[in-house]
Amino acid sequence: CTFPNTGARIMMFIGGPATQGPGMVVGDELKTPIRSWHDIEKDNAKYVKKGTKVILVFKSFCFIRPCRGYMVMGDSFNTSLFKQTFQRVFTKDIHGQFKMGFGGTLEIKVRVKTCHVVCYQERRFMSRGIEEIGSGGTCQWKICGLSPTTTLAVYFEVVNQHNAPIPQGGRGAVQFVTQYQHPSGQRRIRVTTIARK
Repeated sequence: CTFPNTGARIMMFIGGPATQGPGMVVGDELKTPIRSWHDIEKDNAKYVKKGTKVILVFKSFCFIRPCRGYMVMGDSFNTSLFKQTFQRVFTKDIHGQFKMGFGGTLEIKVRVKTCHVVCYQERRFMSRGIEEIGSGGTCQWKICGLSPTTTLAVYFEVVNQHNAPIPQGGRGAVQFVTQYQHPSGQRRIRVTTIARK
């Protein structure tokens, strides 16, 4: 149960190999040992080929990365690797607040002196690149979870409209507006402006 308009973190703790369904990698019987790397290499693992066609750990990243989640692989929940990673997720700052943000958005505002009026009127359309790479087609993105180590890459495209020469030495500015909910419940906005003269 969560409160309305309040950020939360969903955590799943999954252990053991898949023993049922199309992703099965080992049988139900305990007498059958779990395959090792040598078994897979020698094609001695009965279910592995079939199971890897259906699901791999790497396929899970398509769910984890967009949500800014974590994945820890280990032999047990008692290993030091798991414990250290779990503790790192819940580290606090000097004010005793968790180092995380929820329900964030990143908006990019681009303003070039030579087309100020056009960019202002059709901001969303004019800020988009012609060729999309990854999650393009907009100037605003949803970020489910933020931390002090969150890193995002943004690629810009210089467009030469109507084959007009690109003016040299023009001024330009890019503004990154990040909004998120702080663990204290406050809504925070961080604005970073980069200008070129």
